[in-house]
Amino acid sequence: MQYDEKSLESKIKKVRDAIAKWEESLLQRDLDSIRKYSIEIESLGKEILKILWKDVLPGENISAVIERLNNR
Repeated sequence: MQYDEKSLESKIKKVRDAIAKWEESLLQRDLDSIRKYSIEIESLGKEILKILWKDVLPGENISAVIERLNNR
């Protein structure tokens, strides 16, 4: 695949950390932190998708893409 595996793993770890902090903020009902981590999660998700979608071929079936990503 064309993407940098370490970069992708780093972004996935950041998303997991942000989700954990978001969940803590949710339990504490801290709206400012909830907003902050929601934006961070969305931003990181977009970055991950940009990395992954570079490998998608025009007209390719999405299930084939998912299968290929799962088999990496």
